[in-house]
Amino acid sequence: MDNTTFLTRRHALRWAAAASASSTLSAFGQSDWPQGKAITFVVPFTAGSGTDVIARTIAEKLGPLL
Repeated sequence: MDNTTFLTRRHALRWAAAASASSTLSAFGQSDWPQGKAITFVVPFTAGSGTDVIARTIAEKLGPLL
């Protein structure tokens, strides 16, 4: 028997656990953010780098939407 395409019980349980965990954890991401509390946008690169400039541009565009 070719084991490369055979789904074992252990693999099925892993997939079931991952599916149930992802569906329950998504509810936490839908809660409201407290009014007046700042959102911190962390960019792990030096100030003035290309990544920092892009992050600041994105933050400026997202600010009014949030």
